[in-house]
Amino acid sequence: MKKINVVTVNYLNTKPFLEGLRRSSIIESIKLDIAHPARCADAMSSDEGEIGLVPVAALNHLNNYEIVSDYCLGCDGPVSSVCIFSEIPLNECDTLLLDYQSRTSAALTRYFQNNYWNYNLNFIDADIGYESQIKAKTAGLVIGDRCFSLKDRFTYVVDLGEVWKMKENLPFVFAVWVSKIELDASFKIAFNQALADGVNNLQWSAPLKSPSYDYLKNYISFPFDESKRKAFNIFMQYLKQEVVGV
Repeated sequence: MKKINVVTVNYLNTKPFLEGLRRSSIIESIKLDIAHPARCADAMSSDEGEIGLVPVAALNHLNNYEIVSDYCLGCDGPVSSVCIFSEIPLNECDTLLLDYQSRTSAALTRYFQNNYWNYNLNFIDADIGYESQIKAKTAGLVIGDRCFSLKDRFTYVVDLGEVWKMKENLPFVFAVWVSKIELDASFKIAFNQALADGVNNLQWSAPLKSPSYDYLKNYISFPFDESKRKAFNIFMQYLKQEVVGV
């Protein structure tokens, strides 16, 4: 029997999903494809991925998809792993390097610039190793585990999850689980339960009382609940307007 190709990310914040899947009997019927968020989006846009944890900024580029889980990758306030770093205040910078690994975080940064900040920033899509270029008047958007090692290096840190919460008074959704193929109802239930088990047993992903456990417990919010769906719809509407140039 052909296994279903499941594309996801291998960051600390996705470990609960991976642990839940790997410890479930459903692992026998899936093949895990690990990548960074932008690569996940590309895989789901092609024929490589069938189920994926897809960054919301990539959803408008999928022809057909269904959200298949009650869980997502989100936050409800500071997220700690999606940040803009700089040596001087962001409003005094003239360049912002955008992380090549995340289109959603880049789109969220543009959302703030268009709706709230209006800073005089030149946005540049960065390449591998761009972190060393964050200096003087050049700021950098960085996502994922790399953020943890950068926080002590820079005087100024803008947490995008915190900014969204302050501006919109809502949680934020970075990625959702979607399928491009029709799934059996029993598979959906088992898949969702595997994710739930991972989220409800964070000790599978990080030792209790460790900084990693604290991050998963207090900075990442996994349930795709009503408030996150509202935030998701707001941001998706913005993305659609950007695509059509409204």
